[in-house]
Amino acid sequence: MHLIKKPILDGKFLELDHLRFEVKNQILHFTFIGPLEVKAKHITSFQKSRLQFLDGAVLPTIVNIEGKFIFTREARTALRKTQLEGAAFAAIVIKSPLQKLMVNIYLKLAQIEIEIKLFRSQKEGLKWLKSQMS
Repeated sequence: MHLIKKPILDGKFLELDHLRFEVKNQILHFTFIGPLEVKAKHITSFQKSRLQFLDGAVLPTIVNIEGKFIFTREARTALRKTQLEGAAFAAIVIKSPLQKLMVNIYLKLAQIEIEIKLFRSQKEGLKWLKSQMS
């Protein structure tokens, strides 16, 4: 399966407030960095930043969550309208039962149309992503 609509360089890296993007082996490593009270403006900003970074590429994506995040009511409403454009499929690394609960709520609210799996370790998530790429 050829996923990349447009080539993207391995090693491409960008760090912003509360976000880090890096491409390694044609996989987007997308990290949320807390603590942060997430508002609707953050959801819009995060989505815009990710799409600008990808610049038309569609890549398998691994999502890491570092730190604590609290979502306002407006942010939860904005999540319902969010899709993971630019992601072919995604692995989300969770580190606690609370993160798992929050991610599952997000997935139900947003009704994401790509395949997403939750993993307890980055190693497991990357292994699954690589199996999906072949």
